[in-house]
Amino acid sequence: FRFRGPVEQLVFEILLECHHGWLWPFFIMSTDFNLLAVFVNFLQVIRGEELTKLMTALVAYENLNSREIIKISKNAIQPPENSANLIEGETLTVEQLLYALLMESSNDASVALEEFYNSTRSQDAPTFMDVINNRAKELGLEDASFIEPTGLNPQNRASAYGVAQMLYA
Repeated sequence: FRFRGPVEQLVFEILLECHHGWLWPFFIMSTDFNLLAVFVNFLQVIRGEELTKLMTALVAYENLNSREIIKISKNAIQPPENSANLIEGETLTVEQLLYALLMESSNDASVALEEFYNSTRSQDAPTFMDVINNRAKELGLEDASFIEPTGLNPQNRASAYGVAQMLYA
């Protein structure tokens, strides 16, 4: 099986990472003909950090100025695993945090982006996670639910079919 591009490769890796025992959700796509073939447990709910981080990056990219400066909080450096080794009080741009999030799967960067968005929104505006969930629905992830931006919470979920739908939205 050969991947036609980086998107197909990334989605495949996400699905493999999110497997549950022997029941892997799996699908094959053809971007040439805009066809979608879904096999095995395509409606199975999957959980995974990478899908959550992709949604976190997408919403941050669409809603924040890449040159905005973010001061890293103590809370942002608390999540376990996958850290960009951010330091409390350090200042980085949104762009730098997006790079850490996407290239290093940085949990601390994802929390910092969420905190910054929520601290700059008006009281009546939706929270960062509300925006992620709304955006997921717009992309065709009807069965998706995102609770927090790192993907560590097992309640963050979507189906393999929903991910495939997202790619064609």
